[in-house]
Amino acid sequence: MASIEMGSLSLDARTFQVNAGGKIALLTPVEFELLRFLMAHAGEVISNDRLLQEVWGYPPGVGSPGLVRMYIRKLRLKIEPSPSSPIYIKTVRGRGYILSPKPTKHRR
Repeated sequence: MASIEMGSLSLDARTFQVNAGGKIALLTPVEFELLRFLMAHAGEVISNDRLLQEVWGYPPGVGSPGLVRMYIRKLRLKIEPSPSSPIYIKTVRGRGYILSPKPTKHRR
C-alpha cells in the first residue's frame, strides 16, 4: 500500500504525508493510522470505542474518548480548510465520526 486516495484526500504511506485538496501535511504515526482507518471506512459512522480498539489496540470498553477527540482535532487542524467547520471528518453527535467520501462546503 503506497497510497490511499479518496476524492481530494491522498494519504502516502511512504512519506506519512496527507494531501487534502492541495493542503499538504506530515502526520504522526497515530494520526496516519487514524486517518487511514477512517478513509478505509469512508461514509461509515465509526464510534470512539471502535477507533480505540482498531487504531490504538485497546480491548473493548478500555481507553478514553478524550484521546480520540484530541487526535481528531489534530487531524482537522492539518487537513481541514476550516477546522471549526470540517468538510472531511464530521462528528455524528452521540455516535462517533464519519469521513465524508465527497466533502461538501459548509453552509453558513
